[in-house]
Amino acid sequence: MKPLGGGNCILNYDQCFSYLFQNENIECIAVGMKSEAEVDMNIATFSNIAISENLREKVSLQNRQLHIEFWCEKCQKCIERCQSNALSFQDGKVVVDHEKCALCGYCASVCDVFAIKIF
Repeated sequence: MKPLGGGNCILNYDQCFSYLFQNENIECIAVGMKSEAEVDMNIATFSNIAISENLREKVSLQNRQLHIEFWCEKCQKCIERCQSNALSFQDGKVVVDHEKCALCGYCASVCDVFAIKIF
């Protein structure tokens, strides 16, 4: 289970992990990290160490965007899946309109080659 939804739930970090740790049906947690601060925060969480407000602020202020990797096969399934109409096909590639993108990650779930990332 991905507890932070591509970073969208970072402001509810404690609630997200509390739910997972209390749910006996969850056996695996996939935590994505893109910075040293996020690694530190996750180490603290899994070590049951309090997270400083300074570290929380550093992580919450990071800008996140949807990114289409160069190995995208241009199948356009992601465009069909996007409910925000944030993806389009232009000049032979999938393009993200960051103003429209809700960072929900639903588009990534249909990508057979894992070319869609939020970071």
